[in-house]
Amino acid sequence: MLAYESLVDGYYPGKAAIGLCQYDMNAFAPEMLEAVVEANRLHLSDSSPGATHSGISVRSGNYWSEIVADKLVISPNYYYVVRRRRPAEVLGWGVAPTFDSANERAEQIVHEADR
Repeated sequence: MLAYESLVDGYYPGKAAIGLCQYDMNAFAPEMLEAVVEANRLHLSDSSPGATHSGISVRSGNYWSEIVADKLVISPNYYYVVRRRRPAEVLGWGVAPTFDSANERAEQIVHEADR
């Protein structure tokens, strides 16, 4: 499965298509799920049935941006946090009114960290 995920992720960058792989997170060991997440640039999470929050994680090199929203609210705020993987460090966080603005602010934090 991990080899397949790496191949799929390598095929799509720069292409006008998005691949979506769906897995039952309860069917795999945490180590395997972490390796699959590492092999992909984006992943969506909905932690469990009845969960009130949904999130998306975006990998950009050595950085991860997590954007989370309350899915039970009609016009939710989008909370974001940006962290460096190695060395492990939180670089910034905040709240934005839209997903796009949260993503833009997270990208700005990554860009500033690369300077």
